[in-house]
Amino acid sequence: MIRFIPIIILIAVYPIDAHAYINPSTVSLIFTAIAGSLAVIGYYARSIFYKIQSFFNKKNDKEK
Repeated sequence: MIRFIPIIILIAVYPIDAHAYINPSTVSLIFTAIAGSLAVIGYYARSIFYKIQSFFNKKNDKEK
């Protein structure tokens, strides 16, 4: 742990310029895109699961 202290001090003293800016609306756009993508993936997975489930339930109904 002690050997990391000079590295941390060096990083704090010698900052590196990023020359970039992310405004809040960009962050909300990214968050909305990720949330929408997860919702679509969840809906698609659920529809596939129900199709597979109904396929096997049809076989069980014919056997009875």
